Amino acid sequence: MLYVQATDEMLASETREREIAPLKSIRDNHEKIVVARQGSYDTDIDDFGAGYSVRTAENAE
Repeated sequence: MLYVQATDEMLASETREREIAPLKSIRDNHEKIVVARQGSYDTDIDDFGAGYSVRTAENAE
């Protein structure tokens, strides 16, 4: 299983938290990915817990 959250961008910390909150509420060990259309982000967002990552147009592969 894979969980995916899509967003336009997450440049503001409030936006980032809002977009990741639905994934944080899922209490299992399956991979969780946020897909952002624009912006540059660290691909690993471990500050929200293991199993979360960000994919953008630049690092989608």
